[in-house]
Amino acid sequence: MIYIIAAILALLLSLIFYPLAKKLGQYFKILDQPSKRKVHRKIIPRTGGLVFFVIFWILIFGLTLIFKPSFLNPNLLGRLFVPAFIIFILGFWDDKISLSPYIRLGGQIVAALIAVFAGFRIEVIQIPTLGMINFPFWLQILITIFWIVLLINIINWLDGLNGLASGMGIIAFLAIVYTAFLPWVNAFSAALISSLMVGLLLGFLPFNFFKGSIFMGDSGSNFLGFMLAISSILGGSKLATAFLVLGLPILDGLWVIIQRLKNKKSIFLADKNHFHHRLLRLGLSEKQAVLFFWLIALAFGFLVLTASNKIKFFGLIILIFICLIFFALLDIIERKSSPN
Repeated sequence: MIYIIAAILALLLSLIFYPLAKKLGQYFKILDQPSKRKVHRKIIPRTGGLVFFVIFWILIFGLTLIFKPSFLNPNLLGRLFVPAFIIFILGFWDDKISLSPYIRLGGQIVAALIAVFAGFRIEVIQIPTLGMINFPFWLQILITIFWIVLLINIINWLDGLNGLASGMGIIAFLAIVYTAFLPWVNAFSAALISSLMVGLLLGFLPFNFFKGSIFMGDSGSNFLGFMLAISSILGGSKLATAFLVLGLPILDGLWVIIQRLKNKKSIFLADKNHFHHRLLRLGLSEKQAVLFFWLIALAFGFLVLTASNKIKFFGLIILIFICLIFFALLDIIERKSSPN
């Protein structure tokens, strides 16, 4: 019951406060300006993340005090709040003054390191045919930092089309909620966190995907990516869940980084070479490109709900193989159509 209440309250409160966040963005000039590498053609407030952060913490502390769930306590929330606050403030600051990418990355690593020593670590994973793999402590630190920073930046890269990051987030969090209730997982804290995020993102869609009147900004994408990473860490089975649902954008992000390194360009270079940009160049509309991503995520989300771990593993291998071929074909097509 607490999970349904959390999602409904988050949805209702967000529908009330997103218009206020939009006005605050206009008043304090936290705005996204149009540019050559962006799709939108008008100035739009980028303060949706403020609603994510404030309502999430009000509700999760409030629900914990009222329901006193045994699986979630103020100590756990206190340990989670500090790195989440750093991530949010870093993004909010970036929305206001545009930080150096090195400062952004450094801040993300610091926040991830704090989360690691607060107890949020990837300690073990299970791989079909190989069994359970336990990591030594030093490797737990490195893998967890990499995972948190990766998901933060993947969601940030996705936040280039209206509804893309939020829609993918909804699908990923719903998959985590389902997986969290499996009898061999029982990660109820992850389920509550994910339920709250689903409600917040559902409330965001009408203002972003349909109206395009407010962006989540870096504060929102950073917080969304961080909470996805934490939710997936709270129960090892959900690491594979998050990777499957977000497989396409994760592989796209890694592909873009490899191409930048190959062309001797900075990996922090802002460009329009992510997969959703390339879909637009192929002739898809913005909404069609977003729906394409949603369908891919839903397909693999359905795999999470119905398949065994072994089938999920082979599904992941197939996803990687298909994506690499598709990205390579797109490169060939774009090079041939380029006037040089």
